[in-house]
Amino acid sequence: MSHVGGAIAIAVYMTMLGAGFDYEPTELLGVAVVAVGAVVAFTVLPGRRADPAPRPSADSRPGG
Repeated sequence: MSHVGGAIAIAVYMTMLGAGFDYEPTELLGVAVVAVGAVVAFTVLPGRRADPAPRPSADSRPGG
């Protein structure tokens, strides 16, 4: 899937540069899009934090 995203990004960059946009605004737009995508992915995708281990009950402890 990342290859498709890269191909789309290159096509957009080349289109913008071909349309007469300067290099710097084109790159800044790309950086902004990547940053927004990272924030969206971080907030939408589930985390991989493991649940903490359960505490043993008083009955399961040795000598209890």
